[in-house]
Amino acid sequence: MKEKSFLKPIGNKSIVDKVVQRITDAIIAGELRPGDKIPTEIELSENFGVARNSIREAIKILSALGVLEIRRPNGTYISNKFSGKMLDPIVYYLILEQDSSTAIVELRRLFEVGILELAIEKATQDDIRNLEDIHLKLVKEVSKDKKDYQKITERDIEFHKHIISITRNPLMAKIGDIIIRLTTPSQVKTVKKIMESTNPEFIIETHEEILLLIKNKSYSNIRNVIEKSYSVWRHNVN
Repeated sequence: MKEKSFLKPIGNKSIVDKVVQRITDAIIAGELRPGDKIPTEIELSENFGVARNSIREAIKILSALGVLEIRRPNGTYISNKFSGKMLDPIVYYLILEQDSSTAIVELRRLFEVGILELAIEKATQDDIRNLEDIHLKLVKEVSKDKKDYQKITERDIEFHKHIISITRNPLMAKIGDIIIRLTTPSQVKTVKKIMESTNPEFIIETHEEILLLIKNKSYSNIRNVIEKSYSVWRHNVN
């Protein structure tokens, strides 16, 4: 049996972090694959040249992140399915970063431009009809005499989620989940501000412009449309 390169001694700097990194790198390199059983604590301890406590702590961290799955009494395995817990470190990073508001605005702008380009490329007539239905629901909510800001926001989010789904790209969907999770509170503030402004139809107009780009398979005005749709929201990001 070929010796796994990740099973070599580890230095003594930040032992637990090094173990986490070594296992993660092995997954990236394909030495460990989804569904594989990893060596026991004793085997990892001996191969890495570190204490079992360090191995145990590293396994706990990776299990908490959804990367490893402990199946007692069989052992510990590389997870073979996605867990929402895997997204949490990125969420925490963006929350705790000092310039997080700027980072989130820039991330969302670039993401939405790319998503829109891909949606224009891949959208079917069924996709467009479904997006039109969602847009109509948004219009109905905005047009009510008694505005429910939360419901308007939900329709807004539903509209953007559907655009992400049109890309048929699971990685885009996961990144989209992070961005939506981070921006929902500021979205509610934005909807309230727009609804109380002199132009409450702004939210309908911007979504309609996005819809038309997809319907017409038009790439020429994507950045301007996205910038316009962000012109109010970007000032409500904390």
